Amino acid sequence: KMCHGDAGMGNGPIAPFLVNFKPADLTSPAVQFLSDGAIFMTITNGKEGRMPALNENFTVRERWDLVNFVRTLKK
Repeated sequence: KMCHGDAGMGNGPIAPFLVNFKPADLTSPAVQFLSDGAIFMTITNGKEGRMPALNENFTVRERWDLVNFVRTLKK
């Protein structure tokens, strides 16, 4: 929510303060075409210089719940 926004469009409250890279639009084809496993691994390990790893913040079950949530965000 803080980064990707309520609708997953990359416009969360801290997005304007991120200078080098803006949060991904989770509704975009680039994200939606990823496999569930690729989304899970991105949530788990993050993206170097772009997104922190969230494996310490969320359980495995919660990360899969996030993958399922991302799937509800298709345009």
